[in-house]
Amino acid sequence: MHSYKWGSRLLKRRQLSLPAVSEVEDYVRQKFDVINTYHRESGAYEFTLAPGQLYGRKFVELFAYLRSRNFIPLLRESDSSLTLLVEPYQFPLRQRVNLPLLLFAATLISVSVDGWLRSSALTGILTPAQVTTTTLIYTLTLMAIIGTHEGGHYLVSRMKGQRPSLPYFIPGVPGFLPTFGALIVSTEPSVNRDAEFDLGASGPLAGLIVSIVALFVGLLDTKVVPLEFAKQVLGSNLSIITQVPVGLEYLVGAFQHPGPNDVVIFSPILFAAWFGFLLTFLNLMPAGQLDGGHMSSSILTRKGRQLATLLSVFAMLLLGYFLMAVFIFALSWGNREVRPLDDVTRISKNRVFAFAAVLALATLIYVLFLYPPIY
Repeated sequence: MHSYKWGSRLLKRRQLSLPAVSEVEDYVRQKFDVINTYHRESGAYEFTLAPGQLYGRKFVELFAYLRSRNFIPLLRESDSSLTLLVEPYQFPLRQRVNLPLLLFAATLISVSVDGWLRSSALTGILTPAQVTTTTLIYTLTLMAIIGTHEGGHYLVSRMKGQRPSLPYFIPGVPGFLPTFGALIVSTEPSVNRDAEFDLGASGPLAGLIVSIVALFVGLLDTKVVPLEFAKQVLGSNLSIITQVPVGLEYLVGAFQHPGPNDVVIFSPILFAAWFGFLLTFLNLMPAGQLDGGHMSSSILTRKGRQLATLLSVFAMLLLGYFLMAVFIFALSWGNREVRPLDDVTRISKNRVFAFAAVLALATLIYVLFLYPPIY
């Protein structure tokens, strides 16, 4: 998941050297078909561009050119005219790492405790050494899923010319939800709609790959024992440990081949994989500040984005994810929407088809790995 925190870092005009200002104006006039120029007192330039031309590639080049000169461009369309606004802007040079590291440590602890609780519940099925090993693998697996998800956002942000924050991990409640995921904060908007879409898609798809790997590790680590032995050793924990969505239960049966008098004891690592699928599914919903919301915002109109958010919140309520529904509604509604710097150039057709595939993928993940919910 990623969010925006785009504060005002406009530089005062006296901080700009005249050669730099003149150089920027000359560069814009060389690259774009400029009809008129207006100089603002803040030091910004407002260029009126000839309509009907494709400025997408030129705008990306302009953005890269202006970064080193502490300017930022915005391309907007109103009625029949195009306006290119070039503003002085101070890009952040350093990031504070204290809070991200503190949250990472807290999340690592909450995930480790959760892993120990889930592994120690299998005492009698697992030896003490196996409990320790399973706890360690569980912790590494779950942190890898979340870290890869946010790492996908981070890498794509850097590739697209942005400077995102380090991931902010969110600790959870051991024994219930070990973590509430993580997020990165972008300090500037995406360059264009293509970049906005790629940024939204990168995290869930990267995390999904690790979740699939964890799925197979968890399937191999799952135990099959006689039912009477499981009742004797696990007691009241048996009903909780054997609770699993239908799709995962089918996969375990295909891998482990339990007999009629056997019971399947699902590995905590399989729970980590399930949690990764849950994060992917929820983040792919086209709502507000979720990754799917960033993808949909690059395609849909303003009213379309609002409708997609409402439908996503309704779907979460219908599926039983009440806390997430309330959180997303509160986070998305009423907040200022941050549009790409180039909000004129349309998204590529390939990404429109990719968005349809992403929605189909989210549905498939739910049917295969999340139904029925285990909470």
